[in-house]
Formats: sequence, structure tokens, C-alpha cells
Amino acid sequence: MTTLKLTPNPTSVENLQRAPDEILEKCALLDQMVTPAPFIKLKDRTNMAPAIPRKCPFELEQLETGEKESVLLSESTDTDKPRHTVGCTPHECHGALMKKNGFNDVSNSYALSKVVKIQEAKKFLVQLFEETGTYSSKELIERLEQVETDILDKGSYDHTNAELDFGCRLAWRNSGRCIMRKVYTSLEVRDCRNVKNSDDCFAQIVEHLRYAQNAGAIKPVISIFAPKKDMQSAPVRIWNRQLLGYAAYRCSDGTTLGDPANLAFTALCVQFGWELPERKSDFDMLPLLISDESAGLESPSVYDLPADTVLEVTIEHPEYDLFVALNLRWYAIPAISNVGVDIGGVYYQTSPFNGWYAITEIARNLLDRQRYNIAEAVAIACDIPQTTLAIWRDDVQLQVHRAILHSFTKHAISVVDHHTASDAFMDFYTDEIKKRKRCPADWVWLVPPAGGSMTSVFHQEMVNFIVKPQYTPQVAMWEEEGIDLPAPVSINTCKSTNYFHFKTESSIYKYIYVFYGSETGTSLRFATRLSSDIGDACIGPAPLDSLPNIFKNPFHCRTLILVLTSTFGRGNPPSSAKKFIKGMEDIPNKSIVNVDFGVFALGSSAYIQTFAEFGYKVNEALVKAGCIPVMKVCVCDELKSNEKSFSSFRELLFNDQNGIIHYKMKDSKGHTSHQIESMIEASKFASLHQRKIIIQFQGCARVVSSQINDELHSALHQNKYESWGNHSKKISRSTDLFSFKLDERGREHLKDLRPGDHIALYPSNSEDTFEQVYRMIQHDKSSTLTHTTKQLKNEYDLVRSVGDKALGALYEMVENAQARVILKFHLENLPISAAMPSIESLVNLLPPGSIPAKWIWDYAPAMEPRFYSIASIFEEEGIVSICQSVVTLPPPYEHPGLASRWLRSLCVGDKGLALFSKTNFHLPVDGSVPVILIGAGSGIAPFRSFWLSDATNPMFLFYGCRNKEDLPFSSEIEQLDSRGRMSSFIAFSRGSEKLYVQNMISREERRLLPLLHNPKTHIYVCGLSKMEIGVRNALVHTMAIGNNDYPGIGVSRATEWLVVKKWLKSYNPEVYGVAPPCENDPMAIFWEEATAKVTRIITGLDRIGVLLPRVEAIRIPDSTLEQHIRMPYLRRYTSFLPVKPNLFCWGDILTGIPGPDREKEADNTVNPFLLQSKSNDAETKGRL
Repeated sequence: MTTLKLTPNPTSVENLQRAPDEILEKCALLDQMVTPAPFIKLKDRTNMAPAIPRKCPFELEQLETGEKESVLLSESTDTDKPRHTVGCTPHECHGALMKKNGFNDVSNSYALSKVVKIQEAKKFLVQLFEETGTYSSKELIERLEQVETDILDKGSYDHTNAELDFGCRLAWRNSGRCIMRKVYTSLEVRDCRNVKNSDDCFAQIVEHLRYAQNAGAIKPVISIFAPKKDMQSAPVRIWNRQLLGYAAYRCSDGTTLGDPANLAFTALCVQFGWELPERKSDFDMLPLLISDESAGLESPSVYDLPADTVLEVTIEHPEYDLFVALNLRWYAIPAISNVGVDIGGVYYQTSPFNGWYAITEIARNLLDRQRYNIAEAVAIACDIPQTTLAIWRDDVQLQVHRAILHSFTKHAISVVDHHTASDAFMDFYTDEIKKRKRCPADWVWLVPPAGGSMTSVFHQEMVNFIVKPQYTPQVAMWEEEGIDLPAPVSINTCKSTNYFHFKTESSIYKYIYVFYGSETGTSLRFATRLSSDIGDACIGPAPLDSLPNIFKNPFHCRTLILVLTSTFGRGNPPSSAKKFIKGMEDIPNKSIVNVDFGVFALGSSAYIQTFAEFGYKVNEALVKAGCIPVMKVCVCDELKSNEKSFSSFRELLFNDQNGIIHYKMKDSKGHTSHQIESMIEASKFASLHQRKIIIQFQGCARVVSSQINDELHSALHQNKYESWGNHSKKISRSTDLFSFKLDERGREHLKDLRPGDHIALYPSNSEDTFEQVYRMIQHDKSSTLTHTTKQLKNEYDLVRSVGDKALGALYEMVENAQARVILKFHLENLPISAAMPSIESLVNLLPPGSIPAKWIWDYAPAMEPRFYSIASIFEEEGIVSICQSVVTLPPPYEHPGLASRWLRSLCVGDKGLALFSKTNFHLPVDGSVPVILIGAGSGIAPFRSFWLSDATNPMFLFYGCRNKEDLPFSSEIEQLDSRGRMSSFIAFSRGSEKLYVQNMISREERRLLPLLHNPKTHIYVCGLSKMEIGVRNALVHTMAIGNNDYPGIGVSRATEWLVVKKWLKSYNPEVYGVAPPCENDPMAIFWEEATAKVTRIITGLDRIGVLLPRVEAIRIPDSTLEQHIRMPYLRRYTSFLPVKPNLFCWGDILTGIPGPDREKEADNTVNPFLLQSKSNDAETKGRL
């Protein structure tokens, strides 16, 4: 194979005119031998420039400018050359046809007579001589004689490299359908004529695609394989329409997954042995089918293209962030492979050719109804109203054009817009008229499918004809070989999630209300989708807080209320439902009639005791008011499939056979109810006994230890003469690392655990608390027999606050008069905002022996697991660690929590119970994606698990703490910084400059903006709810303001941008604690409005279905990128770290550390794990 580069040197016919007489005479003899009498002979050109007929020229007008150009018609000009019959019939004009008469597909039976071959060869070689000066006059005569001899003897001749190069370029120049012919001189020719088998052909195609990519600056390239012989096929053939294309499958709902243009060809590929992808998408790359003579042209081989040969662009919009939800992409190289090139009597049947895309070509592929047909989805994503006037489609087309142009330009990949292409063609066209007095042009093909009269080419009159060399379409190989196309490949997939349709005429309800209680937006999204399903008959979705207001007026017809609500924290209402319960309390019992309802409760089964609790509270409140439940509470567990649960809920409502909305019956009491054949059961999980694992305490390491000076100052004022030892024990802040070893069963679960997941620990009450409560309660025989001291210590939370209902029950059960007086006083005078006392507090508050043991067994809070982010995972050793902070303050402040006390009372070897909990707080699989880690306090724990893993992601840590001494894992962070593995930005809230982490975000906008504008960047936030709100606002502010390099996008769009990232799971907040009220906060209003808008758009996309993205095989970045060196040693060397008895370090694998001995200095030394790995740095780099 040879790549030819020939710089054209167009000249006049001066060389030929100055030729010696004897050469011209030889040319004349050649003319007499092969040229019919009407043809103009070569010697006739001696006294003129390129032959111009003496007949009157034909005029074409540029309607935009009114200018007219005289052109030559092939009818009168080419009387001395082979001509090609084209055009209309005497009574019909075929100008508007895509395939016109005379422009026929070439088949294997195509053949030319020797006389015509010689004529076309001579015409081609003379044009080469005239335009490039490649041959001297003498060389031209010799070449003409040689070509004639070869044709007469062998039936054909071989082109030289220069002839092949010029012929391919000239064929592009003569192609009337191509608008980008202005760059025909840049075409590069790859000579592959020696390739005769399919394997070598595939290898050349791979090289063709790689070469054409040119790092995004697409090169026009053509690969020329061996030509066809008369009445035969070329020795090697490509069956594909284009080298690159997407597969298509027929879905079970009748829709098409993939590119419908390739539906039949996909089935053909499968027939010849292509294995379908396991996970199918709308963008599965088709294989190549290549056949050769040796194996039989009717039996092609199947070849999958290597990933590096397929340059694709993910299409995103410069303004509409939700455009990415459409999952659009397209390949960058339009490589046509079903077109041959006819050069001087030689036809090259296998000649894949590529230029670069015009944006309108990709837009048509995506928007045309017979292709991907995504117009409606684009309208929804861009929030374009779909009015009855179809002009909304024009706006859709414009936005798709903008998105394609933006995406290709962003990645520095060649593409052209239709206005630029039109202007380029007009330049080419004008130049051709000046040079050749004619230019073949097909108006139907050249005028872009967008822009219309806004493009200059629209206004140009033109004529179309065939002049060779020329590119010509070909008959498909399966037609040549008589192979019938198989039926489309069927798959059991439905593209749209809208399986059920609401039928107004068959509904038994006149009004259907939809209410939501949402904290993160999931319930709102489902409620919006449900409202969209119901359509005009639906009222809502509306916040659950507003539901009690609809009961102010009576209902005179049957009404259905559907509630979709989440549970926040431990059974609390979400932010949009905090007033619901209080509002329902004002409604008299059983006062509501003609109202049915159903509840869809979302929650996490990780919170076992309060799983979906608020949904049940809503159900209870509506029943109490007199509403009739038409279903059990339908539970959706976020740890399982939300979509599956919601689909089941919709089926229960809309099913044609027994859907609640369509089917009615009378119950035994005469009330209208519904037949429910199959109820959605609450999510069933394995029993706690099956899920729990046994853990063994390995040790504790002090990460941070500091004194709280403000509280210390206050304590000294209260008690000036108390010893320092007492103060230091009472007033301190510490962050500790606790390590646990798993049993064999636990290690099995560890294999599926990922950094960012949680572990739930089951603590037990401290000995002091248990003994105090046990001594102070009133025992009776029945309680002593049925309950053990072990249960009291391990299964009941003696430190957690009891509810007001439990406190009221205690008042009724207690017999001691003094205790009743105390309880009554507290019940009547306790502020609403005050927390209820715990059992530990009650035994100190009430007289000894006054609390009945039965009340504890009946009302004491059950011991709930405490969830912690995992700070490190060591799979081989079966060890996990958590990071936990505690603040110890003097009275009257509260004592540390139960879990804090329990953890710090453990001794090495102590056992406990735990369970693992999956989260979505995971690093992206692609190791090249940058991640921003934002946290405060113990929120650093999951981030530590990130940097201790084998992840290669560039990390940027923004962390807030009080001062430098309070920074956890400081030596690890410093070493990660020094190695270029991570960039850290620490904000100290105490000191000369008071900074919080959100202030640091605003300060580092120069570093952050490139990351925030990168759509792949993932953001992780871990800490208190209040901190997350501040971080969120800081990120929005940074994007809204921008800088010179990254202009601001405004608060409204910046908010939508972050909401979209959250929906795409590239903004991942993991927060704890109750968020402060922010009803009048403008940023909170922006956030709510953006969430509602994004939810509405996503719901619309869910309704119609979007394209399914292809699951990529992630390639790990090259290890030569030293700034992102992987750190496998953090895991590998851990097991070899020598540990001495009582050795204190940050290590997660610790032995010999006594439990009670916690009085250790905070570690400010270098992490020994990192130290040991540093000595092996060269080895590590070499291995990588």
C-alpha cells in the first residue's frame, strides 16, 4: 500500500500546443484508430485553448444576485468524447428525484467495449497532461500507445500512482451530489490494489480509519483496492453501506432500537455469524462484512472494528444541560463503502472513501422519522413547547445543529455547518465555470436540508450530467449474490417506560389528585410521571402540605387521591410534607366521603426500624379522616429497583383488566371499592439474622484530638478551681479510626463492597447505663421471665429519646404519686421544639423504682443500627474501618451518644453485629474522570476509602475543619499532594482568616471552573445538611459568575446545571442531620424551581423513552501520566506492615492495642504505609 500525495499544477494546453509536429501526427493516428469521425481530433487543438463549441452557450442565473453565467452543455460540448444518457422523459421532469435516469447503480455485469475503454482512457490521460503536466508531450504519446496496447491485449490497463491519485481527485471534483468539492485537491489516496483477501482488506480498512482520524482533524482519504473485470466482481468486496454504522433491532413493543436504516443489514450480519452485544443499545457499532474470491464472494467474513478506529462524539448542548439525557452520539468519519470510482475506463468496485461530516447530515440521521426520530425528545430536553403549529420542529432542528457543532468543536473534530459548506460550494462552482465553463451539480442533493433560502446554493440554477472520472453507487452485494435479507433481529426490550395508558372514558373517577412528599426529588419525579400518565384528568402534582386544604369543601363525586412520599431520616416527613400531619389533625374524624386514596411510600430498608414510616403515617391520617384506601401501602426501597417498584404501582392503577382506576365493585358494606387481584407487597428482604454479620474489633487509632477552647473558657468560669485533669477529660474533640475484622460469611459480602458504601453497626448500651437503668426500674415476675438482661442491654436503646406517646403511656402506667407529678409537669410544660427525655434520663428524673419494667419492654426504642461511611477496605485481610468523631462537654451539656460510648469502650477481640449497606456514592468506573471531594468533619471517611483504593481518578479535595491540628489524615493528604495524586484545599474556620469550605470553593474558582465545565467531572459532598446547602450555593455561584476563560451562565441556569448533574449522579451529596429551614432563601427558591423544571423534562423523556447508551469498556489511562500515578501499594503493603505490641499509628490493621487506653497523641507523622511504599516507588512505576 502506498499513500500518494500529488500537488496539482493546473496549466493551460500550452504544452500540447508547443508539441512537435511529429508528436501531433502520432496523436492524430491514434485518433483515427479508435475515435469515430465526429470526435474532435487531438491536432485540432493546436490553435485554441480548451475546445469551446461555436454554438450559443446556455445561461444559468444566480437568483439571489441576478447574475447570469454562460455554461456549456454536455449535449453540445462532448461530441468528441464518450457521453452518458441522462435526464427526463419527453413528458416528465425527473429533476426532483434522488435517483435520476442514467445515474444507475453499477453491478457486477458492468462492462465496456475495448473501443470505449480506449476512448475514456485517452480522454483521462490527456486531461491529466493538460492540468498537471505530469507527462511531457513525448511521455504522453508513449503512455497512450502503451494503454491502447494493454487494453487491446488484456482488456484493461494499470494506472500509475500519479494517474490513480489524479483520477480519484478528479472523480470527487466531478461528483454532482457533493457540496464539499472545493477541497477535492486535499484527497489522499491509499493504493491497496495488491490486496486480494478479506483479512488483508480488513487490515487496510483499520489503517484507513486510523489515518483519517488525524487526531480529530479529519483527512479526506480513499483506499483503492483491485479493480473489477468485465462481467465480474472485484476480487475483494465490502458489503457495508458505510464502514461505520450502528446496528438496529426490533423491540417487543414494535419500536426499533438503534438505527432503522441498518435494521435489515444487522440481521444479515447475525446470519453470517456476528454475535450480538450482551447489553444492546441504540449505538452498537456494526461489524464489517468482507468477502473475497478465494473463500467465495457470497460468504463474507465478519470483522469487529477495534475501539481505536471508531472516533465518536458525545453530543451535548452549549445551553441545555439536560440534552445529555438524550444519550446522543455519532461517529466522526462518514466513510462510504458502497460507491465505486470509474477512472479512464477502469472501474474500482471496492474503494471506501471519507470526507468529514456536515452538521445537517448528522441531524437528519437523528431527526428523520425513518431514522432515530428524536424530535419530540429534543423538544422536551430543550423545553420547547410542542404547539399545534409544527414550527416547533424548526426550533428542534436548530438546537440539534447547535449541539452537534458545539460538541464536535469542543473536541476539536472536523465538521462543517451548512452555511459554510454552501458558500464553499459557490466558490467552487464559480471557479469551475471560469475554468471549464460547466460544473455538474444536482440541486436536490446539494441544497442543505436546513437553512433553505438562507443558503446561497439554494438560489443557484444548475444542470446535472455525468462526466468521468466519477463516483458511482453500486448494487448491494446480497442482491448480486441472490441472498434474501432476513427478518429483523427481535429483542425482548421496550424503549419506552410508558407501558400503561390512562383511559378517561373508562375511569370511575372524575377527579384524580396527585400529591408528593419529596426531599431529594425522587418522589416529585415519580409524581410528575404519574400526572403525565393520567393527563388532563389529573390535578397536580402538588406538595403534600397542601393536601389538607382540599378537604375544606365536600366532594360530590368519586375522587381518587394518590400520594407519593419519601421518609426523611428516622421516620420524619420530607421538606414538602412537614405540615401535613398537623393539617390533617384539624379535620374531624370520618368526615370525608367519596374519596379513595393510595400511597406509594419510598424509603431505604437500611433504616430498618423506620423503613418508609412516613408513608404509613400518611395512610393512617387519611383513613382517620374517612378516606377509603384502595390498596395497601406500596413500598419502594431505594436499595432495590425504584423503577421496578414504580412500574408495578402504575400497573396496579392502569391495568386494563383489573386496574384500580378502571375496575369497581361493591364491598360487603356497600362502599365502592376496587378489586385488587395482585397487591404490591412491601419490599421483602432477607431476615436480619441472614443479613447480619459478625465483626471483631481490631483496634482504634486517634486521628485528631483537640480541645474546644471556647467551651473550656466557659467551664473555667463556672468552676474556677477544678483541676485541669478533670477539664481535659470532659472537654475534648476527637476523631478516631476503628477497625473491624469480618468473619468468613462477612468476607463473602466484602467482595461486592465498594469504597463509598456503608457499614451499619449494632451498638449496645454501656455497662454503667445498663446497670443504672436495671437497678432503678420496677421489676415484676412476668417481665423478668420473658425478658432478659441481655435483651435490655443489646436490643433496647436506653439513650435515645422516647416519643410523646410513650411518655404519655408512662404517665398512665406509673403508680408513684411523685413520679406522676413530675411527668405531668413535663408533659404540660415541655417546649414543642425540645427533645423528649431518654430512658437513661428518666431513671435519674423520677424516683427510684417508679418506672414499670413492662413500660420499657413495650415502649423503649428498639436498638437501631448506626450507619457509617467505610473509611478503608482491605479485602484480603477481611478488614474494614470507620471514622467517627465525638465531642465531650461538661454538664449541663449532653453526654456522647450511645454509639460513641460503645465504640470507645471496645477492647481488642470484642465481637459485635453489623450489616453492609450499598450506596450510590461510588467513584466513576472510568479512571480518567476527575473527581471533586468536598466535606467537613467525619465526612472525610468515604474520601479516604477513595484514595486508598486502586482508583486513578484525579482528585481535588476541599475540606473544612477548625484548624491545622483538626485536619484528619494530614500526613496522607500531604503525601498525596506531593505525589501529584491529589490537590487539596483546606479551609480553617479558626485563626487569622475565618474560612469555611464553601468560601474555599469561591476562592478557588480559577481551578474549579475548568473542572465544573467538564461534563465528566464528578462531585462528591459529605457532611452536615447545612454544609451541603452552602457548598451547593457556592458551586452555583461559581458557575453563575464565571471568569474570562469560562464566562458565567447566570444563577438560574447554573442551578439547573447542578440539578442535572445530581440527576445524572455526577453530583453526589451524602448528608446527615436535618437541614435548616430556608423558606425565604432565594437560592432555595431557585433550587426548587430548577428541580421542578428538570423533573418535568425528565418525566417527559421517561414517557416517550430515550436512546439507550452503549456501555463502554473503560480503558485505564496510560501509567506514564505521572501526575496521576496509581497507588496500589496503599492496599498491597498493608499486610506486610510490622506491628509491634501497643504500636499506635493510623493503620487500619492493628493488634495489641488495649481498649481503654485512648490517651494518645494525635498522629502528625508520616503514614508508615506510604513510607514503606515510597522506597518501592521505582518498582511500582516499572510494574505499572
